[in-house]
Amino acid sequence: MSFGIRGVTGWAIRLVMIPLVARRHGPTHAMAWLAPIFLFPRAGTLFYLWLARFGLARNARRHREVREQVETRDLIGGARAFRIREAAAPGHRDLIRLAERIVTDQIGGFPIVGGNAVELLDAPGNMVDRLIGDVDRAERHAHLLFYQYVDDATGRRVAEALARAASRGVECRVLCDGWASRSMRRALGPWMRRHGIRVHPALPIHLLRQPLSRVDVRNHRKVAVVDGRVGYTGSDNIHDPRFMLDEGVWHQISARVEGAAVLQLQMLFVEDWYFATGELLRGAGVFPEPREAGRVPVQTIPGGPSYPYHAIQHVLVQAIGEATETLILTTPYLVPDEPILLALRLAALRGVRVDVLVPLRSDRRAADAAARGYFGALLEAGVRIHRHPGGVVHAKTLSIDRAVAPVGTANLDRRSLFLNYEDVLLIFDGGCTDRLRDVQQRYLRGAERVDAEAWARRPRHKQYLEHTAMLLSPIL
Repeated sequence: MSFGIRGVTGWAIRLVMIPLVARRHGPTHAMAWLAPIFLFPRAGTLFYLWLARFGLARNARRHREVREQVETRDLIGGARAFRIREAAAPGHRDLIRLAERIVTDQIGGFPIVGGNAVELLDAPGNMVDRLIGDVDRAERHAHLLFYQYVDDATGRRVAEALARAASRGVECRVLCDGWASRSMRRALGPWMRRHGIRVHPALPIHLLRQPLSRVDVRNHRKVAVVDGRVGYTGSDNIHDPRFMLDEGVWHQISARVEGAAVLQLQMLFVEDWYFATGELLRGAGVFPEPREAGRVPVQTIPGGPSYPYHAIQHVLVQAIGEATETLILTTPYLVPDEPILLALRLAALRGVRVDVLVPLRSDRRAADAAARGYFGALLEAGVRIHRHPGGVVHAKTLSIDRAVAPVGTANLDRRSLFLNYEDVLLIFDGGCTDRLRDVQQRYLRGAERVDAEAWARRPRHKQYLEHTAMLLSPIL
């Protein structure tokens, strides 16, 4: 009798959850959530309600309210003098129009701006070295927003530079993800506070005070701004180049920016700082009048669940669709959604040389297995897939012809595209694109290309495991 009651209850849960999940998610994403619910109705439903339903709407609403308060104050109005449109890249006017429509007009505060100098940093530890040098020259403030800040030799070097700056009156603020950087805040955080550095968690986890807070929605941005004049973003976190690796290093690419685009990175920090602390940073010290530093047009593309569109996904799909000759993509986690998968396949099918580089092994084994499940569809269309064996290629970059180079924090997975708070710099410049392609080509020379015919003959049990992992790809 009890078995019958349990069985009836289980099927009742399944039938109730089908329309609930389908109403909130697209078909593929819904199927990924319904799989554990059908296998384990009670546990799967609780897991879904915790991770997928509760918390996200509340946090998104609060963050949206913060953005509206910040952006309506026109804190970066001075940067509008540097705003440009089609002149940024005449051959990519559709991409520019899309970015202007969904990022500038709908989100606000992030137009394409000229007058920038952009330096791409790819040597291990180079971003941290340059950041420390800029912090040592800081006069007003040093703002750091990082997903992962680790209490190791590199983390302590950055903390010591901030302490030196704070001792001479510089306002030093550090915002780091409440989950990924929790160990640092307990260990190094107190030392930093004693030395005048303000340290706060972004999206903290409070299971007692907020038992339904979303553990899986994270602030994945990596942004640093010094005096409103110099900005950084890209794939670098604050940790040693060999952090958690038995061999090799984390291969990163970050951008150091000077010019009007720095104020857009500052806007992201101000929004997230306000969301975390309730303190609104404003004034000429935070948003100084921009100076012309170069000739590179740049647009910051923010992403996260509180924004009206999936801007990063939309821009990447459009950018891939506009490639005419060459396209090189580097990502640590190749778990694309259907639009990006289709865009890559169509680019290869229309004759664009498409190279995709991933690490041989990343730090996320489930994501690696799911990625291998997508190899067949890409190889069949003519996409060239390369696996880099040395350390982890963590760079999140895309070079398109000799014109456009998106560089930022977003991985090519659904978590980055739809759940996490991210940012991407859309760089419209042939010189920067060539420089990025040089670094990407160096990665390709050290990688192993996947042979399409050999891949199709791999053992059936591996194919089974990989395609099983693909079923969970929407929630990886």
